[in-house]
Amino acid sequence: MIKKIVDFIIEKYTLIFLFLTAICSIFVIIVYGLGWKEALIRNFLFWNVGIRGLIAFFSNWYSPIAREIARAYGWPLENSFQTDLAATEGAFGILGILSLWFKGDFWFATLLGMCLCMFFSELGSLSRVSKRMRKEKNYALSTSLHLGMRIDLFISLLMISVLVMWKISG
Repeated sequence: MIKKIVDFIIEKYTLIFLFLTAICSIFVIIVYGLGWKEALIRNFLFWNVGIRGLIAFFSNWYSPIAREIARAYGWPLENSFQTDLAATEGAFGILGILSLWFKGDFWFATLLGMCLCMFFSELGSLSRVSKRMRKEKNYALSTSLHLGMRIDLFISLLMISVLVMWKISG
């Protein structure tokens, strides 16, 4: 039972965090009267950058889980690359959590850094997975995990565009 729940969460992580962002934003708007833009950005930073970043840190750092992630993506096992990725995710996770207390340019810098990191990370992962799928006919990444990568790529491009327009409009 627990394994099924964990597998579901892993396969649907992108959609789960977007759902949490939406639900918490609605709650904050209704209960605290926060504007929709501020509520959405604040909750996106907390859930999609903060909590998700800390989970990604732990998952890529903690050896048993990290090995499974490396196998799923076709990365070399126990490579310093994965601990470097974990450190980056952990750093953004802390910035996402701190976004509850700091606003303005801190939000902009955190979002821009995270979006660029996520864009190139997902682009690289999709490229490797696609090459592996073409090369090894029996290799299959779960459909929902593959979809999650594409959604993350789209969201990062969208967020970068929104952030640039936000800063340009002053």
